[in-house]
Amino acid sequence: MFGIKGKKGKGADVIELPPMRIEDYGKLPYDTVKLIRFRIRGLENLRAGSFLQYNLLLNPNVIAAFVDYGTKECFVVVNDKEDKESIAKKINSMPVYSGSDVLRYEADFEEEEEVSYADILKHRFNLEFVE
Repeated sequence: MFGIKGKKGKGADVIELPPMRIEDYGKLPYDTVKLIRFRIRGLENLRAGSFLQYNLLLNPNVIAAFVDYGTKECFVVVNDKEDKESIAKKINSMPVYSGSDVLRYEADFEEEEEVSYADILKHRFNLEFVE
């Protein structure tokens, strides 16, 4: 697939790999995806944030989800089959168990942007693509 050049370093060989091309990984499943940001009310504790993030990831149209308990924000990356209203509806319908009470999250939409899927891979996995 590609060559590996070795250099002699102090005590060990240093291996330099050339930057990967997107084609080396095959065709990406998406050209662009939607990054949606919500402000979440009802996050009682870190466990509730983990529960929300896990349940969002069970949706097959959700590519990635991250719940920041400190800022009470939720970032969701979805494909083009999902929209902000359906994600907000799913968040709002999830139960929050607080002792003997059953509460609900409240998702307030903040921002939606369309981003390149390749850019997300570059950032998330520290990859360097050459076009």
